[in-house]
Amino acid sequence: MVDFKGIKKFEGDAVHSLQFKDPSEHGGENVVIVGVGATGVDKQSFLTGAKARSVYMGHRGPYDLVGYKMLRALLGVR
Repeated sequence: MVDFKGIKKFEGDAVHSLQFKDPSEHGGENVVIVGVGATGVDKQSFLTGAKARSVYMGHRGPYDLVGYKMLRALLGVR
């Protein structure tokens, strides 16, 4: 697990994405995902399907889940 400020005060489980195997182990739990890269978004999807109570995602700066090029394509703008 990456060591970052405050993690030692956290009373729940801290799991790195490399150790995350079975989303059903987190069913009914409140889950925080740090980072919204491809791995974070994948884990969010798995956790939602496994009936996690709630899933929160945190990140450092602005992040668009729908990229500029994808948005233009969806709107039919060239």
